[in-house]
Amino acid sequence: MDEYSPYQTPHSAAPPALPQGPPPQSVKVFGILHLVLAGLGVIFALIGFFSTQFQSMIHSMNPDDPSIVVQRKYQEDLWPISVMTSMFYLGLAALLLVAGLKLVREKADGVMWSHRYAWTSIVTKVISLVVTVAYVLPLTNRLMGEVLGDTRGLPAGSSQTIMNVTKSFTTISSILTPIIACIYPALALYFLSRPAVKAWVIRASGR
Repeated sequence: MDEYSPYQTPHSAAPPALPQGPPPQSVKVFGILHLVLAGLGVIFALIGFFSTQFQSMIHSMNPDDPSIVVQRKYQEDLWPISVMTSMFYLGLAALLLVAGLKLVREKADGVMWSHRYAWTSIVTKVISLVVTVAYVLPLTNRLMGEVLGDTRGLPAGSSQTIMNVTKSFTTISSILTPIIACIYPALALYFLSRPAVKAWVIRASGR
């Protein structure tokens, strides 16, 4: 049996690794929300695409109806915007899916992917707002002017009143919709940039 020598260098043991600890609650919460919204994004993209195709099929049943002609022209002019919107939905859904899966699995880079989604989402909302104001609203107002232009059987001035109210409602809702849609990505940016989340990312990534 070897005897202990006072001149022998003692074996140095590595200090035990500090426990990583569970992530903040916001990590799991936004992971689940990301996955839910990713599924909704895919559904909305498919609805937007197939609804346009369905409307085109309905319009083709009455090709000589003047109101149908106007609506068909509106749908044709709006088709590039519909495609762009569907692509936005699918792209954001893909980012949400990746970020959500990583956050649910407590992967540190899920926070980075969530930030990528949030900034991309805000940029797409700004683009949508600009396109809506510059292109969609004029088309919509033109459609309403042609559809509501027939004043037969209506009291004097009522058609113009209906048109003004409809245009005002359409304008306000079209502008508010992308602004309201920025709330969720802004919340994701805020809560997933809190000090507790940053500290967890550092621990989980080993930095």
